[in-house]
Amino acid sequence: KTQVFGTEQEMWSRSSSLLRGSAASAALALGCAIGATTTTGGHQSLSSYVLAPSSALPPSPLVAMCEGKDAINMNSSATVEEGLTTKRMYFYSSPSPPPNTVLFALPSSKTLAKDTAKLLQLPLGKMQVGSYADGETALQYEAPIRGKHVFLFCSTVSSNSIIQLLLSVSAARRASAKTVNVILPYYGYSRQDMKRKREPITAADFALMLREMGADHLLTLDLHNDSVLGFHDPNSVTVDHLQATSVAANWFAEEVGGQDGDVVVVAPHEGQVARANHFRSRLARETGGDVGLAFISKSSKSRGEELSKPLLVGDVAGKKVIVVDDIVSSGETMERAAILAKDAGAVAAYGYATHAIFSTPDSRSRSAKELEFLLVSNTIYQETMPEGVKRLSVAPLVAEAIARVVGKGSVSDITK
Repeated sequence: KTQVFGTEQEMWSRSSSLLRGSAASAALALGCAIGATTTTGGHQSLSSYVLAPSSALPPSPLVAMCEGKDAINMNSSATVEEGLTTKRMYFYSSPSPPPNTVLFALPSSKTLAKDTAKLLQLPLGKMQVGSYADGETALQYEAPIRGKHVFLFCSTVSSNSIIQLLLSVSAARRASAKTVNVILPYYGYSRQDMKRKREPITAADFALMLREMGADHLLTLDLHNDSVLGFHDPNSVTVDHLQATSVAANWFAEEVGGQDGDVVVVAPHEGQVARANHFRSRLARETGGDVGLAFISKSSKSRGEELSKPLLVGDVAGKKVIVVDDIVSSGETMERAAILAKDAGAVAAYGYATHAIFSTPDSRSRSAKELEFLLVSNTIYQETMPEGVKRLSVAPLVAEAIARVVGKGSVSDITK
């Protein structure tokens, strides 16, 4: 099979838990009660990912249906949304499609699901998702999934997406799927990971919901805090945590460089130092250069407390800096980090954030205002990208993880 990535053409040889009655009902009720914020650009075309146009569906009681119903036609000449890929295939190496496996996409992750299905040489399963006239969520798998390994893509960017995911897991379990695997590109509520004054630990509560609805396995990308992994009972739901920053580091190695020792990776606050260091290590390995590390100190003791004056720790004078974060929401953090770096003598500032939420209209223009450009991944579906923002596909990483999960291979080794 030939896949085209940018200007290079490379040849790749490809030779249970059951629901527990009242507990599940309680989990669903909790899911209904919580809410979250809702929310492509580049010179390389994602031309290897080809999608078929939407096909007509049979009559249905649903008022609205998501594009998860679209199937992939491997021989189609239609194009997919524009986005970036690395020039080389760093992560995906599985020789054949995983057996007895079917993928489904809910609306918040349909772009990533389509890209992943194309790489795996699998059709994207058809399902209807929408609402009844009274506003209740309605969904239906259009084909039998009994005895199948089901993989559900859904970034939990809103309370509605959480309910869609929980009901999809439940429906798959009731339809006798062999395993129900949740691909959670963006783990919503992951920032609510500790108890404050009379507040829920919502990240933990969501883990309970997934368990009670019958999920077997969870695969997620770039958690805000690794402590979220501990909220999942390994006897019920096993978890694999993928580092999407590895894909971004490889892309920056190809496009920005670092072999001349002129790049410094900047963590925008103390909590992102480990992620920035992982990015720096990957970039240094790919370029063979001496890549520096700096961070911005902006600690506060509790929510709502006024932040101390941000301080850039590290030498960036005369360097190109790459600000690395997991989430871009308001855009303020990226903007402040870029300004501080330039004031300290940086010659250029770039940004990377795995999850593009863009919580306000202003954030879409603000995020890349002080940057050469901001790179984000396709973990969250976006109709368009703001000016100065580029979208990178992490599908090769997810595709390889799915193949290894089905084949019982090591997932943690993918990004080593």
